[in-house]
Amino acid sequence: MFENGKSPILVALANKRLMEHAHTIELYCAEFYLVSMETEAPLGRKTISYLRGADAQKEIASTVNATAFEVNDYRQIDVMLRANRLDYIIIPRYKYEAEAGGVFRNAKVLSKHKLPIVLYVSKNASQHLDRIKEALSQTSLSGVERYRYLFP
Repeated sequence: MFENGKSPILVALANKRLMEHAHTIELYCAEFYLVSMETEAPLGRKTISYLRGADAQKEIASTVNATAFEVNDYRQIDVMLRANRLDYIIIPRYKYEAEAGGVFRNAKVLSKHKLPIVLYVSKNASQHLDRIKEALSQTSLSGVERYRYLFP
């Protein structure tokens, strides 16, 4: 919707392509895990999944020898996990911890990464950029506290 001009703002992981078409404000960094599901892939093929368009996640995924599956949201990863179709995933810490006793009970965290969460403001909405920056500067909480409801 953002790229098609239907939404003037977007909060998402850093993406070089989006940065070319928008003003950006880094909001905070979120912790993500590269997780091994400790499964035996058929014929030695390994798979990894991460969010589509997340440049940093794509770079992290390239560190393991696995076929990548980009998904639109974490529900798709959850479905693939429950069907035992993934060997590795890149997932937010809060999602991993929420399922630690469930789908991730036999998983192993291979690495931890802090990735920037960015507010994109369409260049077509530039007239609102100063007001958005001013509103963000008025908050008295640190970034971690301000967004803790997103990443408890």
